Amino acid sequence: MTCKARSTLLVGVLGLGVLVADTARAQDPGFLGVKDVHIVVEDLGQEGRACNVTEDGIDAAIRLPLDASRLRLNEKSADFIYANVSVRRRDDVECVAYVSLSLYRRLSTPEGQFVPGAVWHKGIVMGGGAMSDFVQRVDQRIGDLTKQLIAEWIKANPR
Repeated sequence: MTCKARSTLLVGVLGLGVLVADTARAQDPGFLGVKDVHIVVEDLGQEGRACNVTEDGIDAAIRLPLDASRLRLNEKSADFIYANVSVRRRDDVECVAYVSLSLYRRLSTPEGQFVPGAVWHKGIVMGGGAMSDFVQRVDQRIGDLTKQLIAEWIKANPR
């Protein structure tokens, strides 16, 4: 294959990828129209609790920025923020975690069924450090991710 043929093939493949991405984006409502959410916090398991992380603490770290925003909390909402904190304890000295936050919406399938679908997701790996401030760092990361979610929501839902 010549260099020109490879370039044409690459441009064609990239163009198809952009077309597919644009089509998928057009069918994905994203944040548009989301007015309220409820919070779902995944069970932390023994290791999370051993590192003093709690579901209530994670819930509070999400609620605080939400309470200061136009995005409202509603326990009956079909849309929800899902928090997952996977914690591993290394010896008795430090804890590490993967902290993620997602926004799920009620989406319709081509068959007309409604299913939850993630329209936004971000996560971060947290390295070790002193156990004394681990919970504070987890809560800070959850709060930061919540603020990023709210910022994206505001872009899609201006006043």
